[in-house]
Amino acid sequence: MLSFGAATINSITDLDPFALPIDLLFPGRTVETLEPHRTALAPHQVDFDGGQLLLGVHSHPIRIGGRTVLIDACVSEHKPRPRRPDWHQRASTGFLERLAGVDLRPEDIDIVMCTHLHTDHVGWNTQLVDGRWVPTFPNARYLIGRTEFAHWQSEEQASPGLHNHGCFSDSVMPIVEAGLAEFVDDGFDIASGLSLIALPGHTPGQLGLCLFHGTRQAIFCADAVHSPVQVFHPDWASRFCSDPAMAIATRQELFERLAGTGDLLRWHGTADRIDPVYQSLLQILLDLRITGQTVVQQGILFYGHKGFPGFSFRQSGRSAGSDIAFAVTKTPACLHEYGEDGVKTSSCLDIHSQKTLLVPTRGPIHA
Repeated sequence: MLSFGAATINSITDLDPFALPIDLLFPGRTVETLEPHRTALAPHQVDFDGGQLLLGVHSHPIRIGGRTVLIDACVSEHKPRPRRPDWHQRASTGFLERLAGVDLRPEDIDIVMCTHLHTDHVGWNTQLVDGRWVPTFPNARYLIGRTEFAHWQSEEQASPGLHNHGCFSDSVMPIVEAGLAEFVDDGFDIASGLSLIALPGHTPGQLGLCLFHGTRQAIFCADAVHSPVQVFHPDWASRFCSDPAMAIATRQELFERLAGTGDLLRWHGTADRIDPVYQSLLQILLDLRITGQTVVQQGILFYGHKGFPGFSFRQSGRSAGSDIAFAVTKTPACLHEYGEDGVKTSSCLDIHSQKTLLVPTRGPIHA
């Protein structure tokens, strides 16, 4: 669990690893291109021998101001997805049990935020009960981007069932028909300090979330970033982006927003011609190992759904399911860690106040 001001953030894993051939996600790209970054990416982010990217699919519950917001609803169970075998007719995945593991029942969710309407983001919107798809979170408002819904509604009307593995009919329309959908736009305030931001390109109406606390922000970026390889190649757009050029522009703007102003702390051995913004983001994240609950004192946090930096972070053979983020600070950064025994330890990185330091922060790795 990550504490961020008055908010707490968890990460609930639905599918990890989610392996994709690199050419399937990034057309025309090969793992050979990533060889200069093998040390950073292998073995947990890229399978170089198999030519695959290793992603993960997660939901993020945020508890803030007496409300619980669930960001994205992953893949789910029992849904026909024959073109994607690892999504097809899944059963006994343990997703709801993992949700219960952070003391949340489906009835406790107040808001489900659908960042966009791709299959692996809306699956648990519904579940199969007595042969019908019914809302999984019966007390929740399901927030759906107005532009996003209009786009996929038009696509479905033109070619029913041919888009997004059929999820519009089994994971979106049952929510609308139950009267639980609320259509929203860029800038919509979910709660005090929690607002939506437009992240177009991957889909026409993709929305992210920005959680504010004082001068700090936590940005939940959905599929604006898929994989840590895009740290090294931010100009790589996925095969599934509706507007690749816009997706690239959105991602670059997001990284620049994250980095802010000032000089970056460079890591030893930065590769030639690699923008240190992106190089530093990944390398420092991977180099520092911080366990236990971490409270970030200053900076910007940045979450991904299944890519960087919400990508699967595994070490010593332990599985994912961690809260992963990083912060950008312009003052000496102090990290406060809490072990299982509740003992707090602190460490500070002594830097000049005018430098920008990228500091990874994450919650506990779950076995």
